[in-house]
Amino acid sequence: MQHIRAYFPSARFSVLAVAIAISAAVIWFAISLTTPHDTARIESSGSSIAENSDWQTAFASSTAFQDAESLNAQAAQLIQAASSSNLTESLGRAILISTAAAHGQGLGDDTMTQNRIIGGALSQINSAAVQPSTIYAVSDITIAPSSNGALHTFGNTLAGTIESHTLANDLRALTTIGLAVDNSDPSILASFNPIANDYRALAKDVAAVPTPQTLASTIAQLANNYTAMASECADMRTVLSDPVRGLSGLQAFNNLSMQNARLLATIAEAFKNNGILYTASEPGAVWSAFLLAEQKAALQAAQQLQSSSLSSSQSNSN
Repeated sequence: MQHIRAYFPSARFSVLAVAIAISAAVIWFAISLTTPHDTARIESSGSSIAENSDWQTAFASSTAFQDAESLNAQAAQLIQAASSSNLTESLGRAILISTAAAHGQGLGDDTMTQNRIIGGALSQINSAAVQPSTIYAVSDITIAPSSNGALHTFGNTLAGTIESHTLANDLRALTTIGLAVDNSDPSILASFNPIANDYRALAKDVAAVPTPQTLASTIAQLANNYTAMASECADMRTVLSDPVRGLSGLQAFNNLSMQNARLLATIAEAFKNNGILYTASEPGAVWSAFLLAEQKAALQAAQQLQSSSLSSSQSNSN
């Protein structure tokens, strides 16, 4: 974790700082385009946006934003014409057009309108998410007998399976994107191809581990998360050429990683509750270490929360 922090904060900060600067420029440009410089009305040229293949020309020449009745339809046409395979470009253009349309109605400073524009941008990001090609159901999981012996074997097999896929490693993936951004080196991002392939292979192997029925749904979810992480690697690989898509993939990858931690904790608790013990030489010995790490993290989080609450109370009393 310390190794990640050496790279990641500066990488995320630099990308977000650039995004903020771009957003400010976009809003300024939108205001300048839609603020009338005199009281004269500019007559429409009658050109249809649908007939204009250049969205920039259509946007600059359109007077639709002076007509509240047709504003939404015209803005939607412009956004569709301005869309591209690059999510960052499409999102920036959509925000520009939507902001200009809002200013055309005198709603540029309206909070609800701003929230609507942001909501539309988030929706565009979510709809662009890559969907995994393989989905595992509980029926796809190999079921083992319900016995302590089978549960013991399951723990060793699952731990060994996860450990054998050395490229399907969250730390490796996060370090890769951090190094690529900090060094502005797209060649580093090529490492995501073998990482993604290993996550897919891991998902397949995890689904094939003979699993007690009580943990079958947990294993199916774990396999699906690994498959989804492989898909997010494809998005993270675009972080330099398409920052919005890349950072969106990063966020989804982190969420899946945290979900996996909870799923693995559930499995480790099953061993503990059933009195399953592993010797230091067995692959399953990792489950005890995992539980200890989870308990330590939970204790640290509780202590930090208590410290924050105490500091807040002292500040209020002063």
